[in-house]
Amino acid sequence: MQRALGTLTMLAAGLLLLAMLMSGGGVETGGAFAQALAGFAGSLDKPSFAAGVAAGIIGQTLYRVPWAEFPRRMMTAVLGWRRGFVMTALAIAFTGVLLFY
Repeated sequence: MQRALGTLTMLAAGLLLLAMLMSGGGVETGGAFAQALAGFAGSLDKPSFAAGVAAGIIGQTLYRVPWAEFPRRMMTAVLGWRRGFVMTALAIAFTGVLLFY
């Protein structure tokens, strides 16, 4: 099931990339596809496309990890980054004291 979802996710990202290339910002960016479909140029919302591609890549990455391993991996990461979290929290607290007093 995970392999099928990953394949579908990458297929959707590829189709969206093809759509962006076909309806790109004109002849200078899309080449022959943009020449053929010049009437549709600029109709693709590029921030939404980028968010969709990012979600697809993140989804593909998450599908590779079994769900039972997520809590263990998260705790390992948090414990490994504990000193960095503490230092960041202290820096934010001290900056807040400097700014507000």
